[in-house]
Amino acid sequence: MADVQAIVTAMADMEAQRKEQMQQFAVRMQDILEKTTESLGTELKQVKQYNKELMESNRSPSHEKMVAEII
Repeated sequence: MADVQAIVTAMADMEAQRKEQMQQFAVRMQDILEKTTESLGTELKQVKQYNKELMESNRSPSHEKMVAEII
């Protein structure tokens, strides 16, 4: 009977350990997701700023003159 109790206790301990590991994994994944989202947000802002500057430079008189000379 002691063997059965030892097995049941070991299984309960293993289940508790598995749950704790899953919780730690979930926390790590959430942290990675937050950092990735923040990084992508920063990168998106940089791309938008670059596109804005590019569009503004394409409207500049010197750019229009250069295009007119090519045509």
